[in-house]
Amino acid sequence: MSKLYIITLNILPFLINANGYLSHLKERIKEDIRNIKIKYGFTKKNLILGGIKNLSWKLIKPFFVSLSQANITNIDIVLFCKKISIEVESKLKSLNVKILDIPEEYNKLSVPDVRYVLYEKYLRDKWQNYNMILTVDIRDVFFQKDIFKYYENYKPFLGLAIEDGDLTEKANKRWYVRIYGNDTYNQIKNERIICCGTLWGTSDKFYELSYDMAKELNSKYPLNIGVHDQPVLNYLVYYLKKYKDYIIKSDNYGPVITIGSSKREYLKFDSDKFLLNYKGEIPALIHQYDRFSDISKKIRDKYNNDNNLTISSNEFYDNNNFFIYFFVLLAILFFCIILVIISFRYFFNKCRKIKASISQKQLNKFKAVKIEKSMKKRKGKFTRGKWNIVLNYTDI
Repeated sequence: MSKLYIITLNILPFLINANGYLSHLKERIKEDIRNIKIKYGFTKKNLILGGIKNLSWKLIKPFFVSLSQANITNIDIVLFCKKISIEVESKLKSLNVKILDIPEEYNKLSVPDVRYVLYEKYLRDKWQNYNMILTVDIRDVFFQKDIFKYYENYKPFLGLAIEDGDLTEKANKRWYVRIYGNDTYNQIKNERIICCGTLWGTSDKFYELSYDMAKELNSKYPLNIGVHDQPVLNYLVYYLKKYKDYIIKSDNYGPVITIGSSKREYLKFDSDKFLLNYKGEIPALIHQYDRFSDISKKIRDKYNNDNNLTISSNEFYDNNNFFIYFFVLLAILFFCIILVIISFRYFFNKCRKIKASISQKQLNKFKAVKIEKSMKKRKGKFTRGKWNIVLNYTDI
């Protein structure tokens, strides 16, 4: 029954006019298709990866509250943690977040120094279990929409967040030159900054990048410079030109925006307190919001309430969807009736043709027998009482 339901749901959107209320109904049906695939295991989970070190619950609360309010379902969350409080640990466990310790050997390094090394080790035998993977800076990221839903039709791909500035920016230049030197830097310095704090893609491409990043980072240790995964990413993409066949970029006009180097006057809120991108649209994910004190205050006020905070489960059968299920069941019944009618007409016509074919064969056979009898009768009539003269030419 569930398979019939899914087949019907996949057909219905194409049969509904995309205007007015029917357009809204079409979107609800598409959402239902997605939920059913999730519920019955027809699609893999998505994964969010991150790391925190010595951060309070107050600082990371907007991330989890916004994640909950954006109704992002079918996800696993894995965090590499160090020096977290009992409150933070308790909150994370209540949200079913998987907590992994950052190894002692990385104690002197920050999370951005080692995260891709840790990601690669974790994903080595697990990446195939997931559909898409997203890594984010937990401290300064919040959600407004389901980012996975936006990108679920892109396969395979690797999503890169592009900042407004280029690599001549002071910090990025310092990070890059210390690792790769001036020669390679001068060849790519005019490229836009790729932010390492937000990166997403299908699990195969994400793991491919994690492997390359970990290999490159491991070859550069020990480097006491801090935050050197970002220049490595820019080196791989711009200098080595890797992943170019499946990169999807999102700058501040897109669904994933990184606003740290943006001009404040370009960043506006709508009447519902959603932060808009440069197009005036609601993006799915915003990074570096804490670079602006007024934006940071608005976001923290908006996502301050963590009472009854839960990360949405995959259950979706509720009273709000009663109409849609009733409509779908009627549609299934309608299509079944149509299928029966079509099948009946098909077999009726088939039987009629077979009967007509058999009748024609019998008629042809009857005609052939009648003609044969008539010919024999005629032949006998002409030969009856006649002399059979045989001339022997030798006697003449």
